Amino acid sequence: MNVRKGQHILMVIPGLEMGGAQSNLLRLASEFHRKGQRVTLLDLKPTNRDREYVESLLEPGIPIVSPPFFLRNIRDAGPGWLETRGKLQRGALKLKSEPSWLMRLIRRENVRAVHSHMYLADLYLSRHLELGDGKPVLLSKQCGCYNLIESQEEHSEDSPFKSQVATIFSSLDGVVTMTEQHEQFLSRFSLDPNRRKIYNGIPLPELRPPTPSDSLRCVMCARDEPTKGWEAAILGVIQAHDQGVSTTLDLMGQGEHLDALEQRFGDHPAITFLGAQSNPMTLLGNYDVGMLPSTFKAESLPNTVVEYQASGLATIATAIGEIPNLVCPDGRHAGILLQPDSQSAMGENIRKALAQYAEDEALLKDHQHAARELRGRFNIRETAQSYLEFQDELT
Repeated sequence: MNVRKGQHILMVIPGLEMGGAQSNLLRLASEFHRKGQRVTLLDLKPTNRDREYVESLLEPGIPIVSPPFFLRNIRDAGPGWLETRGKLQRGALKLKSEPSWLMRLIRRENVRAVHSHMYLADLYLSRHLELGDGKPVLLSKQCGCYNLIESQEEHSEDSPFKSQVATIFSSLDGVVTMTEQHEQFLSRFSLDPNRRKIYNGIPLPELRPPTPSDSLRCVMCARDEPTKGWEAAILGVIQAHDQGVSTTLDLMGQGEHLDALEQRFGDHPAITFLGAQSNPMTLLGNYDVGMLPSTFKAESLPNTVVEYQASGLATIATAIGEIPNLVCPDGRHAGILLQPDSQSAMGENIRKALAQYAEDEALLKDHQHAARELRGRFNIRETAQSYLEFQDELT
C-alpha cells in the first residue's frame, strides 16, 4: 500500500532518557524522516534528556520541542536555557493556556497525526489535545507501563487509573499493540479501539561472519533495574567459569544498582562492567550470547532481546511477556528460556544453559542461525510502513 509523503507527524514521549521505549521512538521517527515524512518530537521533560544517546539514534534535521509553549527547536539547547523556561512560562501562560499553545503548534505546522508513546504521554494528550474539527489523528503505542501501573493500583470502580484510562482511550483514534499482555489489558478494561499489532523495529545491522572463539562471549544490556536480572546473569557466568566453562560476561549499563554489583563482582576475571553505551548495537556483533533474566512485572517486548536477535546472538532470557514468542516462536529456538525465580536460582539455571552451549557447539550455532532467520520481524522499514498504513486508514 502506498502512503502519502510529506505528512507532518508529531511524536510525543514523557522524556528522552535512555530506555527501550525511547529507542523505539527515536528509530521510528528517523525512519519516518527517511521515508519522506515531516517529523517533530515533543519531549515533555527536556531536562531529563540524554543528549548523546538521542543524537546517536535520531536523524539530523528532526526538531525537538517541549511544553509549555513549543516556540522553538530545543534539540541543541543547553541545560542553562532549559532551566530558564520556568521564568518564561509564567508570563506566557497568563496570555494563553498550554492546550492553546499545543493546538497553535499543530495548526501552524499542519500536523496531520500525533503518535503518542507511553502512558504519561497519552495522559498529557488526553488533557491537552482539543477535540473537534482540525484535530489530528491520535495514535498510541501500548507499552509495558500500562501493565506496570495496573499491577500497582487498587482495583476498584473509582480507581483514578481506571478513570484516566477511560479518558485516554476516548480520545484515541487508534492503538498499536505488540503483545498478548496488551490485548489482555484492553479486555480487562472493556476497551475495543481500532488497533494493529506491530513489533518494534530497528535498523538491521550487517551480520558479521561468525568468528571462532575458545570462550562463550556473553553480554547483557538493559536499564539499571534490579528486576532485569543483572545479578542472576553475573552469578550464572561466575559459577560456569569457576566450574571450568570458558565464558565471559560484559555488562552494558549504568546506575546505582550496577555500581553496587561492580563493588561485589568487579574483580572477577570473567566479568567486565562497560558502563553506559549510547549505541550498543555497534558492539553486539562481538558476542555469542545475550542475556535478559528479567522478572520485571511490566516486561512486554524488551528492546534488548530484539537487538540480540538482530545481531545474530543466541538469547538466554526468562519466559515472561512476549519473550517466549521472540526467542522460541512456533517451535523454533533462538535461545534458552528460563522460568522467573530468585536471582540465585536463575543464576544456577544460567550456569546450566552455558554448560549446555559449551558442551554442544552445534546447539549454540543452531540457536544463532535461528536468530538470524527470525530477525526480519524487526526490520524498521517494515515497522514504519505498517505505522503509516495504519495511520492512513484512520485518517
